Amino acid sequence: MLTTKISWSQLIELAKKELKIHSRYTFWRITSIIVMGFLGLSTLFTVSFIYNNIYDTITNSAIILSLNNEMPEDMLDLQLFETAQNLVKKKKITTTIPSDMRNIFLYGTGAATSTSNIKK
Repeated sequence: MLTTKISWSQLIELAKKELKIHSRYTFWRITSIIVMGFLGLSTLFTVSFIYNNIYDTITNSAIILSLNNEMPEDMLDLQLFETAQNLVKKKKITTTIPSDMRNIFLYGTGAATSTSNIKK
């Protein structure tokens, strides 16, 4: 056991003597420690985010699939559907053109026409 009492200032002075604080690579050591710490924290954050949200994503996708497969009855407008179905039936019925239809491009003698005389 350590029986002698050492103050903090003496301990710091002893550490400065024993450890070489200012070396040529101190900046790069500190930078690499910070970068590796940042990478480790971002990896932990990504893993925890995926772990916490994967079950919500699976639940939401199951809900979307079940809603796509089962259309609720209140979403259907039956009156509009019947109207559309009747219009389709009317469209499929063929109509005949009457033979006594007036030809609008045939001008008779009684038709009033105007002529213009342009003099040059």
